[in-house]
Amino acid sequence: VAVAVGLKLVFLATTLAGLTGLWPAILADTGATVLVTLNALRLLRWRPPSASDGPGVGTPSAEYPMRPAATPAVAGAKVTS
Repeated sequence: VAVAVGLKLVFLATTLAGLTGLWPAILADTGATVLVTLNALRLLRWRPPSASDGPGVGTPSAEYPMRPAATPAVAGAKVTS
């Protein structure tokens, strides 16, 4: 939401200054709306933990498993799978 509001403020300022037109502002607003919506749709994959799941909060469902988090590369680190 902060990104969407921030983009609106940036394009409002640049449009008032005459640096951008109306169409780039409309496209930026639409793009920000799509990003916010896609981010909110991630909540559909979350399910509350049950007693049989063991420790952990909010594990992905079997139908929509989450991808493993990317491990940041460290200089000199050995990568194993």
